[in-house]
Order: sequence, then structure tokens, then C-alpha cells
Amino acid sequence: MSDRPIRLVPGIGPTTAGWLEAVDIRFESDLRRIGAVEAYWRLKHRDPDRVSLNALWCLYAVIEDIPMRAVDAESKSRLRAQLDSGNP
Repeated sequence: MSDRPIRLVPGIGPTTAGWLEAVDIRFESDLRRIGAVEAYWRLKHRDPDRVSLNALWCLYAVIEDIPMRAVDAESKSRLRAQLDSGNP
């Protein structure tokens, strides 16, 4: 598991990196440990008007090591179901 600072993780832009650091996700290992849904919840709770589902797709893509455009409809549906159930 990589322990790169979140700002150096491919697929995480500077704005998202700043948001993640603000919710104590400072390293790639932090993101992988808590998962995309929990990370998204933290971001959304902190700034509900600025954080969209695109952040969730981005976080999932980073964890899966795939381009964000490769997040398919089935994965998005599963992630939304996790959000709806409150079970990251």
C-alpha cells in the first residue's frame, strides 16, 4: 500500500487534495483504508454545496487505479446503493 501524500496521487487534483486533507485524508493509504464512500461522506458533510457525485467517482477510480471515465454504470449504481444505505 502506498503512503504517498494525497497531493501526489494520480487522479487527485489540487482542489480535491485540499478537500481531502481538510477531512484528515492526507495519504493514499488513508483513502484506501477508509474507502471511496466514507471519504465522499466526509467531503460532502464538510462542504455539501461544492462536493458532487463526481468526487465519489474520482475517489473510486483512484482506489481501483482506473481512469475516472472507466467507472461504469454498475459500479456507480453499487456506490449509490452504499450511500443510500449509509454503509460505506
